[in-house]
Amino acid sequence: MSVDENVLLLQSKVNLVQYEKPILIPNNNQTKQEKSSVKNNAHSLESGDDGEECERQSCDDVLNSILPPREWEKDGKTFRQCISNKPATELNVKKLSEKFDTYLRQYNAKEVGICPIKQELYGQCF
Repeated sequence: MSVDENVLLLQSKVNLVQYEKPILIPNNNQTKQEKSSVKNNAHSLESGDDGEECERQSCDDVLNSILPPREWEKDGKTFRQCISNKPATELNVKKLSEKFDTYLRQYNAKEVGICPIKQELYGQCF
């Protein structure tokens, strides 16, 4: 597999971000409203609005503006999965580090120099 194919595979299959358990969304109209709310929050953060406004936003709003929740349909039902806002434990960090190293080996990341595979993985470690 070429480096470009590995990067595309990484973008679609590999995720180092920890998510909450999926929740069932009862109504698709609500989903559209919440999506626009997430986009508005992202816009206000990017545009450099008043610092007080940023402080008032909850941790969830900030996380959702950085990386929007996943949404999918299964059997006609819509599910949403948000990023976890729980602090990581020492064990979580150790497992994530091992997972990271495994992905580097699995996708043949270069040890030295610029590597798109390493860039993609490190990009998930904000």
